[in-house]
Amino acid sequence: MEFALAAVVLLFLLAASDLVVGVSNDAVNFLNSAIGSRVASRRTIMIVASLGILFGATFASGLMEVARKGIFNPEAFSYAEVMAIFLAVMLTDILLLDLFNTYGLPTSTTVSIVFELLGAAVAVALFRLTASGESWTLLPEFINSAKAGEIIGGIFLSVGVAFTVGAIVMFVARLLFTFRYGKTGRVVHILWSGIALAAIAYFLLIKGLKGASFVSDDFRGWTQDHTWMVLGGVWGAMTLLAGILSALRVSLLHTIVLAGTFALAMAFAGNDLVNFIGVPLAGMESFRAWNGSGLPADQFMMDVLAQPYKANTLILLLAGAIMAVTLWTSRKARSVTDTEVNLARADAGAERFHGNWIARGVVRMAHNSARLFGGVVPGALARSVEARFVPAPPVSNPPAFDLVRASVNLTTASVLIAVATNMKLPLSTTYVSFMVAMGTSLADRAWGRESAVFRVSGVLSVIGGWFLTAAVAFTVAGLFALLIRSLGNPAVVVLALVAVATLVHTFRLHRRRSTKEAAIKADDLQGAEFVVDPRTQSASDLAELLEAVADALQVALDAMQLEDHRRLRKLRLAFGDRLDRNERQLDTLPQRLAQDIGIQRIPGLGKGRILDHDLRQDLLVSTFSLLRQAEQHVANLLPPFTKVQMEALQAYGVELQQFLRSHAEALRLGRSGLEPAMVERCSLERIRLLTLLDQLISTHASSLQLHKKSDRTASLFFHWVLETKDIVAVSGRLVRLHAGWLREADTKASPILVELA
Repeated sequence: MEFALAAVVLLFLLAASDLVVGVSNDAVNFLNSAIGSRVASRRTIMIVASLGILFGATFASGLMEVARKGIFNPEAFSYAEVMAIFLAVMLTDILLLDLFNTYGLPTSTTVSIVFELLGAAVAVALFRLTASGESWTLLPEFINSAKAGEIIGGIFLSVGVAFTVGAIVMFVARLLFTFRYGKTGRVVHILWSGIALAAIAYFLLIKGLKGASFVSDDFRGWTQDHTWMVLGGVWGAMTLLAGILSALRVSLLHTIVLAGTFALAMAFAGNDLVNFIGVPLAGMESFRAWNGSGLPADQFMMDVLAQPYKANTLILLLAGAIMAVTLWTSRKARSVTDTEVNLARADAGAERFHGNWIARGVVRMAHNSARLFGGVVPGALARSVEARFVPAPPVSNPPAFDLVRASVNLTTASVLIAVATNMKLPLSTTYVSFMVAMGTSLADRAWGRESAVFRVSGVLSVIGGWFLTAAVAFTVAGLFALLIRSLGNPAVVVLALVAVATLVHTFRLHRRRSTKEAAIKADDLQGAEFVVDPRTQSASDLAELLEAVADALQVALDAMQLEDHRRLRKLRLAFGDRLDRNERQLDTLPQRLAQDIGIQRIPGLGKGRILDHDLRQDLLVSTFSLLRQAEQHVANLLPPFTKVQMEALQAYGVELQQFLRSHAEALRLGRSGLEPAMVERCSLERIRLLTLLDQLISTHASSLQLHKKSDRTASLFFHWVLETKDIVAVSGRLVRLHAGWLREADTKASPILVELA
C-alpha cells in the first residue's frame, strides 16, 4: 500500500517536471510570430502569452479522456498494469521532450504522449498474454485501435495541410499588402483585420467551449448547431472593432499579432495540458478506486477510467501557473523558439543547419518547376506579381519577418486548429504552427537561392525528428513498462534515478551550448557601431588568440608526454569551438560590412577585416589539425615520442611560445607596439624560428634515413613541426597586416596581399 501511494506521488512529481519540459518545447507554437516580428517588447509578449496559458488551462478538462481511454481500453487492464503504463509513459515523456529541448528542436507533445501510451499498453498487454499462455491475436481487445488510428492519422495529415494553406494565405496577403504595408489603404487593413480577428475570436470560442470546466453542455451544443450564425456575428463585430481601432490610430497588425499570441497560448494550455497532467490525474483516480476495493492490485480491473471525467479547476490553474512560470524562466524554451524563428527569417546569413542531398534535390526540383511554370504564365501577370514582392529597403538590425507574415502565421494556425476541433479531428498544435510558419516563409520568398537548401534541410530535420519522436516514444515507453511489470518496484526506483541523472546531464549540456551560442551571437552583432576603434579591438582579440595558441601547444606537449587523452580532447574541442566561431564570422562578414558605419571613416577597414579573418582561419586550422592529430595518436595507444624527439620539441616549443607571446604583446600595445622597428624585429624572430625548424626537419629526416626506419611517431613529429611552421608564418603575416592597418595612410591603395606574401 505504501509503495502504491508513493507511485501516485511520483506520478505528480513527474507531472511537474513534464510541465516544465513540455512548455519549453511547445512555447515555440505561440511565441515565434510575436518574437520574430518584434511586435512588442519581449516582456509584453511574455505577459500576453502567460495570460493565455492561465486562461486556457481551465479549458483542458474535457480533453483528459485521451490519457484515460483514448488509446487503450482501461477495462481490459488491472490496476497494477495501468500504473505500470502510466509510470512508463511519464518517465519516457520527460526524457524524450528534454532531449529535444536540449538541442533546440520543436516536437509534438501530443504525438509523444499518444505513442507512449500506445507503446506501454501494447507491451503490458503482450506481457500478460505471454505469461498466461494466450495468443497475441487477442491484442486488439486491449487497444482502442479505431480512436488511436484516428488520432495518429489526423496528426500527420495536418502537416501537409498546414504547410499548403499557410503558403496560399501568405501569397494572397503579400499581394494585398506588399512589403510596404504602411502604404496600403486603410480599407484593406480594416477588412483584413476583421477577418483575422474574427478567425482568432472564433478559434477562442471553439477551443474554449470544447473543454471548459464551467460551460454547460446545452450552450456548447447550441454554438455547434449554429456555427455559421456565430461566425457571421463574430466577423461583423470584429470588423467594426477594427474600424474603431483604425480611427483611434491603433496599429491593426500589432493588435492581430498580440491577439493571436494570446489565442494560441490559450489553445496550447487547453489542448496540450492533458499531455502533461492527464496521466497523473488518471493515476490518482485509479489509486482511489483500487484503494477502497480490498482486491489485490493484479485483480482489480480499471473500468472506472472508462467513465466521463471532469478535472478540478484548481488543479488545472495550478498546472497553468507552473507553465507560465516556466515560460519566463526556461532557457530551453528560448532555444526551441530561436530554431523556428531562424528557419523562418527573411534575411540570409549564417544558417544553423547544413545542406544535405535530400534538401538539394527538393530545391533543385522546385527551381526547375518554377522555371517551367514561369514560361507558361503571361508576362504581364508575372511582372504584376513580381512588383508586389519587391522587398522593402534594408534597415539596420531588422526583425526576422514583418507583421504581415506574423499575422498570417497566427490567423492561419488559429483557423486550422478551430476547424479541426469543431470537426472533432485530432491534430498537433506544434505541427500546425510550425508547418504554417514554414509555408508562409516559402510563399514570402524568405527561402532565396542563398538560403533555400539550408532552410529545407532544417525543416526536413525537424520533420524527421517528429517521426523519430513517434518511434522512440513507442519503443522506450514499451521497454520501461515491460521492466516495471517484470521487475516491479526496484525497476521504478532505478528508472526514476536514471531520469534525474539524465535531466542533470542535459541541463549542463544545454548550458554549455547556450554559452557557446551567446558568444557566437555577440560576435555576429559586433561591428554595427563601435565605441572604440575596431582596429584596436581586433588587435586585442588577436593577441588573446596568439596567447591561447601558445598555451595550447605547451599543454598539448605535456599531455603527449603523459599520454593524457582527455586533456588533448578538451584542447581539441576548445579550438574546434574557436574554429566554428571564426567560420561563422566569415559567413556573416558581408552582412556585417554592409552595416558597418565605420567603414566610411576608417581607411581600408573592409579589406583589413577580410584579410584578418582569413589569416585567423589559417592559424586556427593549423592549430586544430595539430591537436586533433595528437589526440588521435594517444587515443589509438600508439607509441609516444622518443626522448630525443620530445627534447627537440620541448626546446623548440620554448622558442615558439616566446615568439607568439612577443607578437601578442606587440598587438596589445597597438600603434606603439607596431611601429616599423618593432615589426622588423618580429620579422627577424620569424626568420630565426623558421631557420630552427629547417634544422630540426633536416636532423630528424637524416636520422630516419640512416636507420632505415618509418613509424607513426615520426609521422606525428613531422606533422607537429610542419603545422607549427604554418603557425609561425601566419602569426608574422597577422602582425604585418595590423601594423599596416593601424597606419593613418589610406591602405586602399596599398598592396597588402603582396606585402603579406
